[in-house]
Amino acid sequence: MKDLWELLAHLLTTLAKLLGSGGARAVVADSLLMKQQLLVINLSLANYEFVP
Repeated sequence: MKDLWELLAHLLTTLAKLLGSGGARAVVADSLLMKQQLLVINLSLANYEFVP
């Protein structure tokens, strides 16, 4: 149920961005920023040595 609320909140925020000024650009910029952040996180985790 929590996932459903999160999905609804994400949908509403994306819709609000689309309706605002520069809507499509804002959504694309947000998507690219999230992609870049995920790449940085994954690279830093790949370089991390796990020592039990």
